[in-house]
Order: sequence, then C-alpha cells, then structure tokens
Amino acid sequence: MARSTWCKVCHGWHASDEAWPEACLGHWPAPSAGASGVRLYIRTDGMDAIENPVNGLLYDSRSAYYRAVRDAGCEIVGNERPKRVIQKPPPVGPDIKRAIEQLQSR
Repeated sequence: MARSTWCKVCHGWHASDEAWPEACLGHWPAPSAGASGVRLYIRTDGMDAIENPVNGLLYDSRSAYYRAVRDAGCEIVGNERPKRVIQKPPPVGPDIKRAIEQLQSR
C-alpha cells in the first residue's frame, strides 16, 4: 500500500512519495533565511502491519485501524494526558483530638 498523508488545505490524501500540488504546499510556512534545521513533521497514514485484537485482521493503515476499533465499540487508550485532579485531604484534627482523649482516659 502506498503511504499517503492528509492535507489540511484540500482535505484529501496525497501520496508521500509524489510531489504535492502547489496550493497544498502553500499552507506550510516557509523557513526564514536565518532559520536552520526547520523541518516539517508529517504523520503518514501508512504503518507496519499490526493485528487488531478485536477482529484479528492485519492493518497497515492508521485510519483503517482506528476505524475498525471504533466500529467494534472500543477505544484506544494510553496516549492521552492524565487529568490532574487535586483533592483536598480530609481534616485530621478530629482524629488527633480523639486519639489524645483516648490516651488521657487511660
């Protein structure tokens, strides 16, 4: 399967090994004259074939794999950022007071 990349401009797929249309390249910022090492990060749809644990089929397309997982009623977890929940600790004053009273009553 030829690897392809999603284009944000025309909302279509372009083969990664072919030249993209000029209009689609226009949305990527051109590196400035002083910038060195500026590179585009493109995540292609192709990947090494993996087995879907839900249906046992092999997939070499990210979008097809994700679609099959969603269609099976499952979700992919593990890459989301954990939500930070700050909980107020319970008050310890009443427990300390009760412990002191128990020790004094002996």
